[in-house]
Amino acid sequence: MKKNALKTFNMEFIRFYWVDIGYNSNVLTPRLETEALVQYGIKEFVADSEVILDIWTGSWAIIAAVANNLIKKKPQRMPAMLAIDISSKAKKIAVENFSRLNLHISCEEGDLLTPLFSKKYIGLCEQKNVLCFANLPYISKYEDIGLDVLENDPHEALFWGWENWFDCILRFLEMAK
Repeated sequence: MKKNALKTFNMEFIRFYWVDIGYNSNVLTPRLETEALVQYGIKEFVADSEVILDIWTGSWAIIAAVANNLIKKKPQRMPAMLAIDISSKAKKIAVENFSRLNLHISCEEGDLLTPLFSKKYIGLCEQKNVLCFANLPYISKYEDIGLDVLENDPHEALFWGWENWFDCILRFLEMAK
């Protein structure tokens, strides 16, 4: 990833999996480890997916990178794509990124998989090949983390009120049943 000093609408841009992703202090800074997740998902699963979800999406970098990759390889066969984040501020970043990149991705504000249970999305994931990226909080409130992370990333994306990160993952898996 290569950081770009250019700022627009109080956003910085970072090169993430060959896509310039806008972000600011309202979303996690896209990281190299997340690029590895995207690369693996594209290589192993994306080609057969009918629906692609990005849960706790933050800057929306994951689904934007996946969509950009699909457009280059198979523009005629785009799966349904939905990104979900609990933060209204993060959703604004998503709308800006999708508009700027001309990507047709639905984005919803909601906790984990909750928007999938609304009337709008009933049946979206039933009996389909669904690929779900979920970059969930993985830091305990009591874990010692670097000051750069504490000072630059939104705490709700890092911790979001759970005593430990495993509670969030268990809740996600329970909803996914």
